[in-house]
Amino acid sequence: MRWRALILDWNGTVLDDLPVVYGSVIEIFRAYGLPPPSLQSYKEEITADFIQFYCGHGIPKPKNEAELNTLRTTLNQIRKHYFLKHWNEVKVRPGTRELLILAQKTGMQTAIVSAEVEEVLEKRLFDFALTDLFDRVEGNAWDKERALVNTFDFFGLKAEETVYIDDTFDGLTAANNVGAGTIGFTDGYNTEERIRAAKPNFPNGTLSKIDSMQQVIAIIKHVNWGV
Repeated sequence: MRWRALILDWNGTVLDDLPVVYGSVIEIFRAYGLPPPSLQSYKEEITADFIQFYCGHGIPKPKNEAELNTLRTTLNQIRKHYFLKHWNEVKVRPGTRELLILAQKTGMQTAIVSAEVEEVLEKRLFDFALTDLFDRVEGNAWDKERALVNTFDFFGLKAEETVYIDDTFDGLTAANNVGAGTIGFTDGYNTEERIRAAKPNFPNGTLSKIDSMQQVIAIIKHVNWGV
């Protein structure tokens, strides 16, 4: 079946922001007087439940809901402050515009489904002049399954008529659970091994890794047009 919609994750997939993200991780552990885990450990362990990662490396575990909320707020404040200082170091991956233009020219709908704060996401899309290349943008998507289903419904498409691209185990698993086609991007937040563990349609046995938008373009051309 031909894919009729292209749905992209943002952080780590479209936005090549891992160096700055890991810099914010180092800053968080520095604020708590703790040695930071390695980048490899981060890529192997980080999940949507980021509190578990930080507490697993020495930050005191909250004892109740109030302490949990306080910790989450503190970590997000440190992360936000670091990001604002390094805002201009983050770039969109080469080939992203080409991918989106190809999709639109060939009749595919385009969307972003991301856990990024919606206001931040919309500003970044504007900064990179990408706003007009997306038919739908859904930020604050902590529940990726629900957000993806919302996007299918918005486009009036079946799940199997869409393809979702993500760089995390959690995101790919969510897309698989709701029946979308999946492309695991292997140059983002999680290791290649974790991407494979999510069992995306791509990479598969014939393609060891996907770490560029040019490869994504080639996959879409192959699936949709047999090129």
